[in-house]
Amino acid sequence: MVNIVVVSHSKRLAEGVVELAAQMTHGSVKFAVAAGIDDPDNPIGTDPIAVMTAIQEVQEEGDVLVMVDMGSAILSTDLALELLGEAYATRVHVCAAPLVEGTIAAAVVAASGGDIRQVIAEAHQALAAKYHQLSQDDRLTAAIFPVALTEEASPSALTFSWRVANPAGIHARPASAIATCLNRYNADVQLVKGAQTVNGKSVNNIALLAIKRGDEVTLRASGAQAQQAIDAFTLLAHDNFGDRLETKDAALARPQRHPVGELVTATVCRVERALPTVTPRASQGAQAELAQLAQAIEAAVQDLDELYTFTVQRLSDKEAGIFMAQRMMLEDDELYDAVAERMGQAAVQVDALWLAVIGALAQVYQAIEDTYLRERYIDIYDVGLRVLRHLSHQPDSVVTPCHSPMAIVANILLPSEAVQLDPAWIKGVYFTDCGRNAHAAILATALGIPVFIDKLGHTRALRHGETITFNDDSGEIHHA
Repeated sequence: MVNIVVVSHSKRLAEGVVELAAQMTHGSVKFAVAAGIDDPDNPIGTDPIAVMTAIQEVQEEGDVLVMVDMGSAILSTDLALELLGEAYATRVHVCAAPLVEGTIAAAVVAASGGDIRQVIAEAHQALAAKYHQLSQDDRLTAAIFPVALTEEASPSALTFSWRVANPAGIHARPASAIATCLNRYNADVQLVKGAQTVNGKSVNNIALLAIKRGDEVTLRASGAQAQQAIDAFTLLAHDNFGDRLETKDAALARPQRHPVGELVTATVCRVERALPTVTPRASQGAQAELAQLAQAIEAAVQDLDELYTFTVQRLSDKEAGIFMAQRMMLEDDELYDAVAERMGQAAVQVDALWLAVIGALAQVYQAIEDTYLRERYIDIYDVGLRVLRHLSHQPDSVVTPCHSPMAIVANILLPSEAVQLDPAWIKGVYFTDCGRNAHAAILATALGIPVFIDKLGHTRALRHGETITFNDDSGEIHHA
């Protein structure tokens, strides 16, 4: 087990960091603080004896990670290690990661059973999501899901370039079509946009290129079946990667039911979706944990096949393509490989690692500039939570069936929930944290359910179970 010491010039700062980290770990990690000095007139500073005492406080059979802020915090920790001697020093590791983000990231991995190597690695990656979200990856040497800089092309590589005409660019469904196509061939394939290149067989990497209408993309292929891969990609490109050439507005437009709308009375159902926390448990060993993950992914893929068939029957193959794209996301080896890499040879709880990988990838999607592609983070939640439910043997999460008129007010809905809504009883859906580009909004609209985007917070005060009357065209709310 890895426990953590926070060394800072400010006692208040250190205690605040520990408070945040402790909330993430629910008591499964021990923390100690060595911060400030015992001088009421000048409390800012560090004390080697306090650092030594803090290390002794949390050092048991496992390792200790020491998080430091700057300057004398490092010097005080070095002196404390000298005072403790080799018996302690070999199990104490000082980390240069940022104090706040690094401590929280390290604590989460430590709580899931990660070894010291994994805990330190996660601490050093703590800023990656923030840098990506702020489009400042160039200032950070490594990101969680990096899009690689273009490498020198092989002299024998074949290439094909295409200017994308798809109105919504290469979003999830076209990306899955590309990955499906290229995975059939024994070839090394890379998709290039500008100064970036990604694995052309990875649906997640393709989507993260954020290819927009008018962008030029190039496929590079080398290997035994390079020409077949180029030929297949060329045919797919001329078919606009399986997408219909219609404008976003036309594709998402909700048909008018009445010229000025009607007033509808319904009961409010509030839905607040977030990634859950994982209950700590004993690990069964790396190999057994990864085997469980593989089984859960396989079961989730079968679920998505059933959802695809259900959606084709209820709506059309166009809407069903959402779940085919999710299937491709889930089958992308990079998700499993990211978990396996974090697992290493240690006995770590696989559901916690899976949740960390899914959360990191969702953050990358949320940072994409294009609004259409940005909404795909909800699909990452959908497939991620589906696998997590299989890992924990929990039933599917769906909105509670109802037999009276209902208006859903949700931060987000999962597409797998939206496609199962009953328009006979669901009279409207208000989204607070996503837009009409979200797949749940598209599916609800296709079912004939009025969808409203509440960016101004008009629904903030609505309580679960409250009765409201609203205009089913404008969404204007009148309390009953």
